[in-house]
Amino acid sequence: MIDLSGVALGGDLTKIEPLEADFNLRLPFPDASLDAVLFDASLHHSRSMWHLLAECRRVLKENGVIVAQRESYLSAFRAKKQLAKLLSTPEVSANVSENMYLLAQYKYYLQVHGFDVSFIPCSPSKLKRALSAFNGGVFCDGVLWCEKR
Repeated sequence: MIDLSGVALGGDLTKIEPLEADFNLRLPFPDASLDAVLFDASLHHSRSMWHLLAECRRVLKENGVIVAQRESYLSAFRAKKQLAKLLSTPEVSANVSENMYLLAQYKYYLQVHGFDVSFIPCSPSKLKRALSAFNGGVFCDGVLWCEKR
């Protein structure tokens, strides 16, 4: 993933240091110590979006970024069905924090915590790429790019 992220972001791979932490707790990094926080299909697992985003803001340097890729988004048109399906997953049965949010909810949480949010549409599906005008509304395939204000 580091190789792909480095290419996508145009960064120097030798400067990328992967760090792991339990994001349901206080992040074990000093204030203003990180340039970027990357969530790969994981932001929606947070038990408290409020706590996690406050921690991200704390540990990010000025102009730091949050990148959230491969998130599970609710569709405004299918939310009821998606949430019903989510309730029947093995993850929820095992008490894993499994959540889904509308794109607008992600944007709200991030903006409240002082981030400028961009949704970058991208989809591995040829059909969804053909329907790109509906991306972000009917369905959401993309990356959240969030810059600390």
